[in-house]
Amino acid sequence: MMVTAKFKVTRCDPQGDSDKPWAHNVLMTPDYSDGRNKEWAEATPAGSFQMTVKNILAVEQLPLGKSVTIQIIPDED
Repeated sequence: MMVTAKFKVTRCDPQGDSDKPWAHNVLMTPDYSDGRNKEWAEATPAGSFQMTVKNILAVEQLPLGKSVTIQIIPDED
């Protein structure tokens, strides 16, 4: 079974020197606006997704408040 979850960027913290960070820790939490996530939110209303991103171009695509879709697909093995 595949789960499609809508998340939004709630934190993006630079790591290392504030003038030239080596990475950013990005935290995403469920986005419930407009009924998003209602397929799974009734049974599991909380969640978060966190990752460390080193590529500044990727960080620029994840500004605070940005909504993203994350698909959780079980492996076949």
